[in-house]
Amino acid sequence: MKAMLKRKALFIMMLILAFAMTGNMTFAADGKIQVSITAQYGQTEARTMLSMINSFRTGNEAWAWDKTDSNKVQYKDLKNLTYDYGLEKVAMQRAAEIALGFEHERPNGEECFTAYAEQGLSPNAKGENIAAGQTSASEVFTSWQETDEPYSGQGHRRNMLAEKFTAVGIGHVYYNGTHFWVQEFGSPASGTAQTAADDSVENVNVEVAQSKITSAAVTASPQKLTVASGGATELPQLDAKIQLAETWPGGLVPVEAPYTWRLADSQYASVSGGKLAGGKAGTTNLTTSVTLDRERSVTVPVQVTAAVKKTQTIAAADSFTKTEGDAPFQLNASAKTKLTYGSNNESVATVSNDGTVTVHSAGTAVITITAAATDEYQEAVKKITVMVKEKNKPVENPKEVIIDALNFPDENFRACVETYDTNRDGSLSVEERNAVTYIGVGAKKSRG
Repeated sequence: MKAMLKRKALFIMMLILAFAMTGNMTFAADGKIQVSITAQYGQTEARTMLSMINSFRTGNEAWAWDKTDSNKVQYKDLKNLTYDYGLEKVAMQRAAEIALGFEHERPNGEECFTAYAEQGLSPNAKGENIAAGQTSASEVFTSWQETDEPYSGQGHRRNMLAEKFTAVGIGHVYYNGTHFWVQEFGSPASGTAQTAADDSVENVNVEVAQSKITSAAVTASPQKLTVASGGATELPQLDAKIQLAETWPGGLVPVEAPYTWRLADSQYASVSGGKLAGGKAGTTNLTTSVTLDRERSVTVPVQVTAAVKKTQTIAAADSFTKTEGDAPFQLNASAKTKLTYGSNNESVATVSNDGTVTVHSAGTAVITITAAATDEYQEAVKKITVMVKEKNKPVENPKEVIIDALNFPDENFRACVETYDTNRDGSLSVEERNAVTYIGVGAKKSRG
């Protein structure tokens, strides 16, 4: 047997199968689980093997050793096998199954030919070849030919040369770094309609008997979570692995199994739509369990932190200068959240809900603008100074103007003014001033 290469063959006729089911069948324990594996199918490559098989059946190398390993038994007049798309479906399922347990017994403990009935097939003759490790159809075909093997090692060869078979389907998956190959033989052909070659990555469901699992492990990724209050993050992914006695090349292999996350305390967080949403700041635990060889539990600590809100600024002028009697004006402030306004001196200026300022009297008022806090933004405050100047008043004429050196420092001019003081009281009344139409000093003067 070649290094990193494994192959097995099983050939059985209907009558022999009936005996095997009643006499030699091994049944698994009742406990069975459903898992899935993510595998890359390679059916385009797999189908190229049909021509190799038929050339082998109809060529000069169609022989196998007898039980004594001394005589070559020639296979004559063999017909070409028909490619059977129903058998291909069986082979594809079995290829995924041998990726978990490399044997003709299925992972659920049933014999391999029960996979035929699941596809609605019931051929009179059935045969199966399995292999692992070969990277191409030609390589695995050469391995199955077993030209250099004795009779005991030519089971795959005899399956490919069996005259009782009239049809074949071939499956190929790449999983966990290894190629797995399956040939399913039957007679008569199922007549399943032709399908396009499947080279996709698929999640393939596989039923596994718990009694066949020799080792298992479950971990969460990440192993702890931190989420802000009011925020959300993805739930952890559960990484489940199992190993069967016949897992090849050995070790734990990844599978997917159903699970549901639960929270220890819902006041701190909630689970919805694949997300963990932060609630009250604090700590809690996410827990789940998955059934593999037994129920295995996983706990992920959750830290809910106080929300870190975004800062915001209020865009507006720092100050305004106005005069008594000016018309109301807009502050034209803006921010990310709703604004409210207030004045510390409403006798000078008031401000409405929409940011309109009305001035009332001279003085200074400070307008405070507040941008409200939200789940996303912090509160912001801005203060604007409004200075209101006193309105200019007309100059009032005094009732009496005293005729003295203070008001009239020029002695000659003062003497001239005294001539208009008709009542000789030492001052000019409003009436006396209004009567003056012209004053001349050292020149002609007149009165009106």
